[in-house]
Amino acid sequence: MEWVLLVLWVLLGTVLAVIGLAVALLLALLVAPLRFQAAGVVQGLRPQEGEIGLSALWGAVAVRGAKGARRGWQVRLLGRPVRRRRKPPAPEAPAAEPVSEAAAATEEAPAAEESAAEAAPEEPTKEAKRPKRDVPFAQELWRRGLVSPWIGPAARALRELLAAPRCERLRGTLCVGTGDPAATGMLCGALWSVAGPLSAFPAVALQVQPDFLDPRADAEGEVALSLRPGSVLLVALRLVRRGPAWRTIKAYRAAKRRGASVSQPTKDATQERVSDRD
Repeated sequence: MEWVLLVLWVLLGTVLAVIGLAVALLLALLVAPLRFQAAGVVQGLRPQEGEIGLSALWGAVAVRGAKGARRGWQVRLLGRPVRRRRKPPAPEAPAAEPVSEAAAATEEAPAAEESAAEAAPEEPTKEAKRPKRDVPFAQELWRRGLVSPWIGPAARALRELLAAPRCERLRGTLCVGTGDPAATGMLCGALWSVAGPLSAFPAVALQVQPDFLDPRADAEGEVALSLRPGSVLLVALRLVRRGPAWRTIKAYRAAKRRGASVSQPTKDATQERVSDRD
């Protein structure tokens, strides 16, 4: 009997430990911020190099991807790479070989036959002739007057969602030139009117460098954002609490029932149609 009680206590302790670990992990996922980082170099309006990364649980889990010379991606767990893949640079396209007129004619003949076969109209099937008439969910919401009650809570939730991310770092350097010193000066002045007020924030550092000699458009930047998943969950819960959630669920169910009744007629209705034809 004592051994049975001991085994039961061990099993109960194991179950409670697993539940506690699951709850702790869930709380850590909600509280720990998700960090998004991106950096890139653009030359002549063409991206040359770039790097993007996403980390969670205070950097315990991280995913990074790169483009350019270090093209590839890797997954890190507790600071150690567990999966890595590097892609070789894209090979240059070989020069096209000249094709003779006879070979071109032989290649164009089957292509013309295939295009003619594809252009031939297909006979519609019975299922295609009988379209499915479902009642849209938006139509049911409008019929019940549930569209306007969602506008205010949705707008408030959107404002809260946009305010949830936190900018940890925003740095960028832009070098522009038009070939005309006067036009370059005007363009840099317009860009500084936007970059100047943003640089007043402590996490933002933006620079605009003019090139009065040559036309160019080069940029180099880095951004880092953080977001707590718990804040997004709170915004969703507030949206559900402020809006007519229960009435919306009832409208969705009603739309599904009406759509089923419209698209699938009952047996009595089918028998009436058959008797009318006879």
